[in-house]
Amino acid sequence: MTTPPSMEFPDPSVALGYASGRAVAEAASAGWDGHGAVAPSRGAVSYAWALVRSLSRLASDADIQIDPQGEVLLEWAASPRWILTVAINEAGRIAYSAMFGSARIRGVENFDGSVPVALSHAIARIRDHKATLASAGRSPGNAV
Repeated sequence: MTTPPSMEFPDPSVALGYASGRAVAEAASAGWDGHGAVAPSRGAVSYAWALVRSLSRLASDADIQIDPQGEVLLEWAASPRWILTVAINEAGRIAYSAMFGSARIRGVENFDGSVPVALSHAIARIRDHKATLASAGRSPGNAV
């Protein structure tokens, strides 16, 4: 989701909060996807917001969605084969999966208020790859 052009947020967590609020509002009731999806719980939303605040600037380019099980998803993508997806549930469990070209990682950790080291490293890898593509003049949509 993108922030409307008329709205400028100096702090990335505010912009992300706006995007997450829109995602939650769109999925506020059971069956929101037309196929029986679960609405996100207050706990999942609270943990996700706390994670976004902990990530600060690392979260500025994340896409926020709600999955059909009611978990909040954050996704960073540099290209089709460079992507990181993070899901956080109502108990504060963070599950992440990333693809860095041919390399892959995944893990599960409990959110304790600080960003897991493996997760911050994964975000940095995606963002670095995105910057490399941009400096080479390659579009993220068709890069490898």
